[in-house]
Amino acid sequence: MRHALARMLPIALALAAPAAVQAETIRFQGRYRWDLGAAEGPLQARFTSQAADTWRVSFSFRFEGRDYQYDGTATGSLDRGELVGQVDEGTRGRTFTFRGSLRDGSFTGTHAERRRGGRSQATGTLTLNRE
Repeated sequence: MRHALARMLPIALALAAPAAVQAETIRFQGRYRWDLGAAEGPLQARFTSQAADTWRVSFSFRFEGRDYQYDGTATGSLDRGELVGQVDEGTRGRTFTFRGSLRDGSFTGTHAERRRGGRSQATGTLTLNRE
């Protein structure tokens, strides 16, 4: 009897465990403008839900002939209202913040580079449209 209970325990625990919640991923396409060098280009963004109005974000773009991906976090609604976040490239130690608003599936905002000492320098604009 003890062996039967030991075999059934993992099954009972698995059935009692809450079901894993699958994270929602929302994609956007748009453009960035880099005011410091008068550059611009296409931008792809992927937002993956972490909690209510909290997102993991990934921006992918090409700049001066090289592909980049910046990853980070954002807070706010992807439907309507303010959205703010921070991303970094990782290997080069550059961190950027972004801030803007969403309306009817379109985001319009600004981005800035966070410098050493916490100072920010405005770097340009970005626009995104939900796919």
